[in-house]
Amino acid sequence: MADERWSTFIGSRVTRRSVIRGGVLGAAGLTAAALIGCGDDDDDEEVAATAAPTAAPTAAPTQAATPAPTPTEEPEPDYVAGAKAQGAPFAWNYPEPDETPKRGGIYKGVLTFAHGSFDPNTSSFSWTPNSMIGDFVVGYNVGPSMNKGLEIELNPDYGLATSWEVSPDGLEYTFNIREANFQNVAPVNGRAMTASDIVTAFDRMLAGYFAGPLGTLDHMDAADDRTLLAHMKIPDPDLPTTLGNRQFPVYAQEPYDEGTQDTNPIGTGSMILDNANTVKDQTLAFVSNPDYWDGAPLLDGFQFERILDRATHLAEFVQGRVQFARQPEELSQIRNLFDEVPGMQITSDPFWSSGTTVYAVNPNIEPFNDVRVRRALKLAMDTVKYGNLRFPLGWNTGPAFALPFVFGTEYPSQKSIDPDTVPDEFGPWFKYDLDEAKKLLAAAGWETGLKWTHRGPAGFTGETTSQDALWQQDMRALGADIEFATPESVNFTTQYYAGGFRDPETRATESIQGWSTATPTRNGYFWENIHSESSVNHFDTRDPEVDRLADLQRSEGDPDQRQEYIRQIFDVFNDQAYWMDKPPGTWTGTVLRPESRFFRFNAPHIGIHWFWDWGYGVHKAWLGDTLTESPTISLLDL
Repeated sequence: MADERWSTFIGSRVTRRSVIRGGVLGAAGLTAAALIGCGDDDDDEEVAATAAPTAAPTAAPTQAATPAPTPTEEPEPDYVAGAKAQGAPFAWNYPEPDETPKRGGIYKGVLTFAHGSFDPNTSSFSWTPNSMIGDFVVGYNVGPSMNKGLEIELNPDYGLATSWEVSPDGLEYTFNIREANFQNVAPVNGRAMTASDIVTAFDRMLAGYFAGPLGTLDHMDAADDRTLLAHMKIPDPDLPTTLGNRQFPVYAQEPYDEGTQDTNPIGTGSMILDNANTVKDQTLAFVSNPDYWDGAPLLDGFQFERILDRATHLAEFVQGRVQFARQPEELSQIRNLFDEVPGMQITSDPFWSSGTTVYAVNPNIEPFNDVRVRRALKLAMDTVKYGNLRFPLGWNTGPAFALPFVFGTEYPSQKSIDPDTVPDEFGPWFKYDLDEAKKLLAAAGWETGLKWTHRGPAGFTGETTSQDALWQQDMRALGADIEFATPESVNFTTQYYAGGFRDPETRATESIQGWSTATPTRNGYFWENIHSESSVNHFDTRDPEVDRLADLQRSEGDPDQRQEYIRQIFDVFNDQAYWMDKPPGTWTGTVLRPESRFFRFNAPHIGIHWFWDWGYGVHKAWLGDTLTESPTISLLDL
């Protein structure tokens, strides 16, 4: 049974669809065959749909004419139908023009935060260069063929591992490693990468900043230069997906030996850090790796400019000085952009939960160790008010778990969330009910006098419609008094990752606004974020039943049984109101200039995000001619 369970579960992650699509893009570049969202074998149907219609047959003189068949209406692509079912303002994706890729040019994007150290073992701000400079053991499918559905698509064409298999007991993975060289930069100088280099890299990462998601991995070793073995503490069906995540690039050891890894990371990736044009906290520059194992990139390079002001950001986009912008929240601004940049594209990101933003109180100290207090605080949050004031383009909400992991593949098409009518599945505390909240506080002995300090990153407070300001209004209506502590975002992030509620000197009496772990895996949501022994359980949940179920789902190879464990965790967690996870989210829009080719964001469950993951597609990206024949697919009245 173990063999059958594990082969079934792992097989569901590397589908024929992802392998075929990866092969098309790898062999032929960007072609009309890369139109996405039409299922495993829809490419021929898509082409047929654009052909000239067949003429009706001519009737014989002696018999009545045969009527022409009624044309069958083509179904909407998944990236339209799925976005429409969620109420998104724009489609999730769009087809690229049938255009021959060309070489040259520097693609430019925008960063809104300091880039800090480039060492992923010590810094939370290393993610953007990670995917540019390093490759990952397992590759994700990227670009126009990326499925913005329920699961990350694993693609052997894009990672260091060309194939892998798992033992019947789930305790050993074997990865076949491709031939690739490190970048031709001193002190590594283009030497061959071997499986032993991956072992050394993961020895570092198992002791590093993001060791948490690797908690099921005991160690790696190399059977030979091209064979990597991963030995597990317990079975983990999520391991291949984890090994493709932005946190775990394979970097060479030599810069660590020289003490230069903070400024000179060297990997096997398609872009090389351009130190000559990189200016700390201003410009982050890369040049193409001419010796990349998958062929030299089409672009000459890639540059990020740090622009904090949104108006300046949009002006640079309109002028063509950057190819990417975040979607404005105001409809009038979007109309102006369409007028100013003909042929640009906007895509919505799939909306699988309320995002990652979480307000949480420390459930282990008085008065928050009383479940009635936690339930009251959650009931008092008016999600509809937040959404209507902050997101004029439309919004949605739900618990900060990846809901398809809970409800299965029919979500959201049959479980779409109406913000005014909370589904029963979310439990009785997700709704807004101020009167019931006051009754719960009174029953807990806190009808008056409830006061605490809240810590959150700067940028969420300020204007009257900011997230924190609206939350403070609701807490005051409940009778609670909150004092805000808002360190600068980089400092907050450092403190947050250093301990969350587990730092008693600074957080023993506070609530925190933070985020769940950015991860595309079930373990990320249903173990790393919530288990009492997890290093990234920032909100310090300590519930034996949650731990028990989290452990069970973590190593369960039967997908149906695993989903049942996850559903039970979801129910316990929401009933106990461990998180006040009600801040709504909008569909984050990616705005791309007409000449932008191949880049797509976001894959499901924070899998490929424009904040950090540009490198996942940069080796196939290019700058084309103005796109006018494929306008943005809008799902709202502009």
